[in-house]
Amino acid sequence: MNEIVVQPITCFEGKGAFLVTLFPSITKGIVTVLCGQKKGENKILVVHECLLCKAYGYENCPYIKEGMKTYMLHVQKTFPSYEVLSRTVKFNSNWKQIPIPDGSVEQIKGEKDDSRTELATQHH
Repeated sequence: MNEIVVQPITCFEGKGAFLVTLFPSITKGIVTVLCGQKKGENKILVVHECLLCKAYGYENCPYIKEGMKTYMLHVQKTFPSYEVLSRTVKFNSNWKQIPIPDGSVEQIKGEKDDSRTELATQHH
């Protein structure tokens, strides 16, 4: 599969615990990716479902990759792994719209620790 590049169009914060990133779909409409830290674990919990996941697997989904990157920039922390809950995310009017975080994951790694943990690439 050729690398598909997706860019977020907006973000919403929910209860300060998770981030929902919205992307334009490569087919039609909007794609949502909800990311938060899994309770009691040092991993990202990703709630997302799309046709690319079904066709190519979660590890190749550009929405998941970009959603996790956006989440890590938002919380200024990197994570060694992630877990996907295959489910569509329904919009909630209580979410607060926030600016899309900018920067790079490499900046977070350099500023926060020297262990050089990799971007969340392990799917469990």
